[in-house]
Amino acid sequence: MGWRFRKVWGVGPFRWTLSKKGVGWSVGLPGMRYGISPTGQRYVSIGIPGTGMYWIKYFPARQRRQVTGYPQRHLPNPTNPPTPTPPPGAATSPPPAAPPAGASPHRRWWQQKGLGP
Repeated sequence: MGWRFRKVWGVGPFRWTLSKKGVGWSVGLPGMRYGISPTGQRYVSIGIPGTGMYWIKYFPARQRRQVTGYPQRHLPNPTNPPTPTPPPGAATSPPPAAPPAGASPHRRWWQQKGLGP
């Protein structure tokens, strides 16, 4: 059996526990507590004060929401943006004019915004 380490601090109904796995906390009265272990596991414990006998129930881990990995249909496609379709009977504008001969088709961002030469 290996060595264990645990140090507990308390203020009123609050307790903080330092162990080799990290810091956990709990809140409650003598005989009943709710807490989160150093590994993030939520639990409730009920016991008989002064006897060392207690029952503890660990709750299943919560599923974390995934920040990345949304389906592609929700992401805009900057290389091929959707073109709006004009309503029926609306006048359409002619396509943009081609750049003059000898002009570079690649423009810097400030040129695209019309801010410089």
